[in-house]
Amino acid sequence: FFYAVLTAFLFLAWKSRLSTEDKKIISGDHFRYIYARSVGAKYLPGNIFQFASRQIDLSRYGVSQPRILMTSVDEIISQALTAFLVIFIFDVTSNTLEHVIWAHFQEFLPGQTNNIEIWRVIDIAIVSASLFGIWKRKLFSAVFWHILFFIGMELIAQFLWTNLVPGNNFPSLPYGVVTLSWLIGFVTVGAPAGI
Repeated sequence: FFYAVLTAFLFLAWKSRLSTEDKKIISGDHFRYIYARSVGAKYLPGNIFQFASRQIDLSRYGVSQPRILMTSVDEIISQALTAFLVIFIFDVTSNTLEHVIWAHFQEFLPGQTNNIEIWRVIDIAIVSASLFGIWKRKLFSAVFWHILFFIGMELIAQFLWTNLVPGNNFPSLPYGVVTLSWLIGFVTVGAPAGI
């Protein structure tokens, strides 16, 4: 239920990338139908079906193919950049990546220690690159809705972890882990709900 509510934020982010002219042609109910139908299609192997579904449905209303394609490209860029932004902002405050990933790196890098300064440089570089990409593509409205989506997912995961997982040894999940797992699924070509 809560995830379905959060999906409304993804819908609003997608709709924000359509032009004013497109919004005049298509009613709000039709926008919701097109988006809902495409969300179901993304769980077939590969998220490409989600974008193909929108391409077909929006073109029936007279929206140009290049415009629809750019909307999809903007959505992919916005979701990925926002996910990076959320992950690394959480990392600055809770050292998510150090806790979750560093132990695996140490296995391949014997003798190395966890160097917080290196992680901070990585955090700053990725946050800066994400902010530049958002500014360059003018994705502010879409990013706002995506941030609400990712933070909502993190809060739901925290609630489920602390209240419904019996006998877990950790008081809480490191913030950013859920968004990181979402991002990995999203960029995995051919995965259900992946690109």
